[in-house]
Amino acid sequence: MIHANKYSVAHDGGMNLPLWSTLHTEVVFRLDHSQEDWRLYVKNLDLPLYTSQPVTIVTSDKDVLAYIDGQTNEYYYTARNFSSKLKLGKPFLWVWLIGVVGGVLVYLIQKQPTVLIFFPLIAAWFVYTIQKRVIDFRIKKEIDRFLS
Repeated sequence: MIHANKYSVAHDGGMNLPLWSTLHTEVVFRLDHSQEDWRLYVKNLDLPLYTSQPVTIVTSDKDVLAYIDGQTNEYYYTARNFSSKLKLGKPFLWVWLIGVVGGVLVYLIQKQPTVLIFFPLIAAWFVYTIQKRVIDFRIKKEIDRFLS
């Protein structure tokens, strides 16, 4: 690794008082065999990185999924949500589409507004969340198996 930069961005509320901050980490890895630079931007994840640290990276195509610290042999994930990072699974837009269309169909069947119009949205969100967690679990399990 040739460069690591960590900074925090404060988000303010009323009267310019900071309510929360977002940690950003910018990293540039240089590959030994090709001298090619790979950039990584991580948001809200505190990784133990410093400039000129010897690391081995775990990638999928051009996405850095994890890195191994050369001194401690510990490995760290570079994302919490691999399904979004690798664009696996259905996009969240489908949750809204299924929820709205399903809600309209429930309304047309019931002929009156009821609480049931929210059921398709809640069911679609539930399926979406389970799918994301299963994908993330499988990816982490494969990385763990590969690095063990």
